[in-house]
Amino acid sequence: MKTAALKLLVGLLLALHWSTPAEPSNANTDWFSQAKYGVFIHFLPSGQAGLKQVEQFDVKALAGQLEEVGAGYLVLTLGQNSGYFNSPNAAYEKRTGYAAGQRCATRDLPQEVHRSSRYARKP
Repeated sequence: MKTAALKLLVGLLLALHWSTPAEPSNANTDWFSQAKYGVFIHFLPSGQAGLKQVEQFDVKALAGQLEEVGAGYLVLTLGQNSGYFNSPNAAYEKRTGYAAGQRCATRDLPQEVHRSSRYARKP
């Protein structure tokens, strides 16, 4: 057990040593450095009840909360491996044979969140 833990530790240290640092002055990512911190939300519908929650989600309240805490950015998951998504996805529906609204929300929640907040002004 000690040998395995030691190998893992050495591997992690070597990986950190040889990793390439990000460019310190990449203008495309300046906003990220200036943001300080952000919020990640895993809002994943699962089943028809979850899709109904997407339809009822209070976008304005979320935008206000993000503004209130001073979050510099937001990452909202679109879906995971359940087969349900919180936005429309015609390509997924075409490939899987599901009808619109059966596995993908009919409301484009990520787009509404983006448009309702100060994050819409980010490049």
